[in-house]
Amino acid sequence: MVSAVSRQVVSVGIAASYLQNYHGGIFDGYCGGSVNHAVNVVGYASNFIKLRNSWGTRFGEQGYMRFARGRNQCQVNADISYP
Repeated sequence: MVSAVSRQVVSVGIAASYLQNYHGGIFDGYCGGSVNHAVNVVGYASNFIKLRNSWGTRFGEQGYMRFARGRNQCQVNADISYP
């Protein structure tokens, strides 16, 4: 996925049942069970991947969130799509 993100935005499915209370920082908590929400991966750094959510700018970090990189957080690697 990181290779694709270096060239373009990548759409992914995540398990988002418990993300409504995310306010910032690198998320590494419990996500819930199955994949039930789509987001876009828009960037990365050595320790996180950055996702754009559709819940508006009041969510997370102005509509974005960060997941710990290399951990398949919230099943982010389970359902990847890009042209």
